[in-house]
Amino acid sequence: MKLLQLSANKESFRTVNFNPSGLTIILGTIGNPDSKNSHTYNGVGKSLIVELIHFCLGSNPNKSFEELLPDWEFSLTISAKDKEHIIRRSTASQKTIFMDGRELSLESFKAELQSLCFDLDISFESLSFRSLIDRFIRRNLSDYIDPLKLSSDFTDYITLLKTSFLLGIDLQLIYKKYKLKSELTRIKNFSKNFREDTLVRDFFLKNKDEEIELKFLEDKIQKLENDRNNFKVAENYHEIEKQANEQKEKLNFTRNQSIITKNSIASIDKSMHIRTDIPAEKLIKAYKELLGSFKEGTIQKLELVEQFHNSLIKNRMARLSQEKIKLLAKLNDQETNLKEMHSELDSLMSYLGANKALDELVAISNQIAEFQEKAQKIRDYQALNRQYKIDTAAIKSSMNNEIELAYKYLDETKQEFEVNIDSIYRNYVKKFYPNSPAGISVRNDDRDNQTRFNIDVKIENQASDGINHVRIFCFDLLILMAGYNHHIEFILHDSRLYDGVDPRQTLEMLRLANELSTKENKQYILTLNEDHIDSMHNYLSEDEYESLIAKNITLKLADDSDSSKLLGVQIDMTY
Repeated sequence: MKLLQLSANKESFRTVNFNPSGLTIILGTIGNPDSKNSHTYNGVGKSLIVELIHFCLGSNPNKSFEELLPDWEFSLTISAKDKEHIIRRSTASQKTIFMDGRELSLESFKAELQSLCFDLDISFESLSFRSLIDRFIRRNLSDYIDPLKLSSDFTDYITLLKTSFLLGIDLQLIYKKYKLKSELTRIKNFSKNFREDTLVRDFFLKNKDEEIELKFLEDKIQKLENDRNNFKVAENYHEIEKQANEQKEKLNFTRNQSIITKNSIASIDKSMHIRTDIPAEKLIKAYKELLGSFKEGTIQKLELVEQFHNSLIKNRMARLSQEKIKLLAKLNDQETNLKEMHSELDSLMSYLGANKALDELVAISNQIAEFQEKAQKIRDYQALNRQYKIDTAAIKSSMNNEIELAYKYLDETKQEFEVNIDSIYRNYVKKFYPNSPAGISVRNDDRDNQTRFNIDVKIENQASDGINHVRIFCFDLLILMAGYNHHIEFILHDSRLYDGVDPRQTLEMLRLANELSTKENKQYILTLNEDHIDSMHNYLSEDEYESLIAKNITLKLADDSDSSKLLGVQIDMTY
């Protein structure tokens, strides 16, 4: 795929044309260097071009475009497999894209471009047109820090997978380790979550032995099941239970009455044995000394009183005897009733003892179910623990086997990799730093992680911004020229790649990119600032300046007026 033209439905837009091969330079200039209001290359639209190309190539909907460019439509003309295609996308309806007049959903459009641009015969997670096109159009500032890792790479595995795909490295080995490690992590997490179950956690916190606990529960279950099997349910259990309770109340009442009766009899017996009368002889003797004090006839009166008193006592004894006889008869009736009540209550309690209520059966069944659930959790834990150990051992065995296969693969492909990848990269670097060691290495990563290989792209002293940017440039140029698994025929670099690079190295980068892209009929597209060009003048002849720089500048953007900027209008935008 090549880029041919970027345009819009607004006349103010500065159409961007791309040379079919070699260099395409989009230049940011200062329109009027003497003007106080015109002194920067920023905001003229160079980075916006990158974003608009991504927009036309199916990036996620852009809210800023929708809000600030509500009625704009951008068009990107491309060529792929010797055929031109026109892509149109509106800022107001970003979920659909028109390709050659056909309206496509975003997903369908990306699927078509994927088939045109990448040889993805096997579906791998994280490999798609959108994830791979970032390698050819670095999009963000953070994408110019490391040649391998882009801002769209969320894990080291994704970085490795995409890089290996474009370097022609076997993806099956990478994917196999990733899946094995992911499965091992899944098993560990599942086991961890199971251990957090209340019952299972209780074993760990209290150091219980699950085998002993399981046997204890099984014994309980067996006993309860036996009770349930021998359980006799009485349909009128609660009615009989009510009668028994009423009988208990009657029995208690009768027993209390019997006690009262016995107490009354005892009281009569006590009264009948008490003598409160005093014989007359004792009275006379007591009062002989006082005879002078008594009138004649008093002694005779006392004898009459004694006779009267004795008569009263006889009558009282007769009455108490009669009362006792009545109470004894009553007590006999009460004790007879008590015997009958006891007999009836015993009969009721015997029935209740031999039969049970339905809710008691339900309670037993519920308790059995509760114990069975606990026992099953223990069995599940034991089974999981066994299976976890089996699966873990199997996965680790497979991972060890994969380590051996990876070493064998690297040995078998070492010469091919050195010729087609490493030596080419080193030759590129020598153009800039002939005395600095450089190279691309692929090593087997036998650690317990998701990455199969460690790929290093190196230049000595690469911590320097300028050297690091050359490292990125050489690696991207290698990906383009090697052509492994892709049909992308361009690279687009933003001017930030050249910031901090020595002007001589910048010039050498343009020479090498122009030479290779012209020879291989590919495109090297870049945005530059005017000061980048000015800094190279001392190292350029007029002829080379004309052939290498001037004739390849297809668009100049300036900040002296709105019409000199990419959109042709002033819009402050975050994209």
